[in-house]
Amino acid sequence: MDPDGRVQCPYDPNHFISENRMQYHLAQCKKKNPKKAKKMASCKYNARHVVPCENLQKHEANCQDKTGGQETAESGGGAESLALILTERLGRGGGERKPARYRKWAPP
Repeated sequence: MDPDGRVQCPYDPNHFISENRMQYHLAQCKKKNPKKAKKMASCKYNARHVVPCENLQKHEANCQDKTGGQETAESGGGAESLALILTERLGRGGGERKPARYRKWAPP
């Protein structure tokens, strides 16, 4: 990282972007560099970490944003645990009805 808070773009080494604009820049630069984008992958712990595909597994094993309590797909995490967490946080148990905006329209 540069002393003035700028980070180098993984798609174009000539680009230096402030951290708060990095996510927007990555989306734009990925569109402009499709060949390079095919060779890059995003970290599952932080989407701003874009690394070459061959280095992704090593990066994710050592990622600073990885926390000890996070479950991985191998340890039983995934869509099921995410759905459970969201259900608990939103307070929607199994029998509650969805809000009207989520129900399908049916003719009268």
